[in-house]
Amino acid sequence: MNKPTILEGVQLPNVEADVPEKLGRFVEKLKAAYAERLLGVLLFGSTARGAYVPKRSNINLLVALDRVSPEELSEYRSLRAAVEKPPIATPLILDPTYIRHSTDTFPLEFLDIRSFHVLLLGQNVLEGINIDPKLLRLELEREIKGKLLLARQAYLESDGDEARLLSILSRSFNSLRVIFFGIVYLREKRVVRDVRELVERVSEHFGLDTAVLLEIGRARAGEIKVTKTEMEKLFFGYLGELARMAEKVDRI
Repeated sequence: MNKPTILEGVQLPNVEADVPEKLGRFVEKLKAAYAERLLGVLLFGSTARGAYVPKRSNINLLVALDRVSPEELSEYRSLRAAVEKPPIATPLILDPTYIRHSTDTFPLEFLDIRSFHVLLLGQNVLEGINIDPKLLRLELEREIKGKLLLARQAYLESDGDEARLLSILSRSFNSLRVIFFGIVYLREKRVVRDVRELVERVSEHFGLDTAVLLEIGRARAGEIKVTKTEMEKLFFGYLGELARMAEKVDRI
C-alpha cells in the first residue's frame, strides 16, 4: 500500500517521520467525508514557520468548507478519533463568509496565518484578504494591555511559587511572538519570521530591554535554572517591559 503523497515536494523541517503520512490520511478522510464541500486545507503555526519542536509542537490546520453548519460539525466529530493523531490538533473549521467578515475582528491572527501557511489541498481561502492597519493596531493594544493585566493578577495568585511564576511567564511569553510579528509588520510593512529578529526590532522600536526578554526565553526552554529570588526579579522585569509596550503601542 502506497503512502499518501499529499505532501510530496513540501518541506516541513523537524517534524517527526510519521507526520506526513498522518497529514495525508487526515486530508484524504476529509475529502471522502465532505467531497465538494471541502474548499481547502492549510497548515499554519510553528510547522509552517519552520519552528516546529518535536514532542512539543502541535500541527495546526485550517479546514475551509463552503459552509459550517451543525451537520458539518457533527460529521467532523465522527471523524475526529480517526484523523487527530498526535501531534495533529483539532483544526479551525471556517467558511469564506466567516473569514470575509472576521478580518476586522481578528486582523492579527489572520495576518499571521496569511503570512505563514502551507496549502495542502484545494484553494487558498486567505488569498486576497485585506488587513486594516488601524484595526491591527487596536488589536495589538488590546492584546498587550490584556496580557499585562492577566500577568499582574497571576502574580498575585502565585503565592511566590517559582514553578507557578515560570509557568505563567511561559504561557504569556509564548504568545508574544505573534504580537511582536504584528508590531514589526505595522511599523515596517514587512513579514519577519525569525523570533530573535522580532525581539530585536520591537525592542528597538519600543526601547525594550532585550536581555530580559531573551532570558525569559532561555528560562522557558529550560536552558537556565532560576532561583525563587531571580524568578521574581525576572517576572517584575517582564511586567515592566509589558507596561512599556502598553504605553508605546498607543502612540503608533
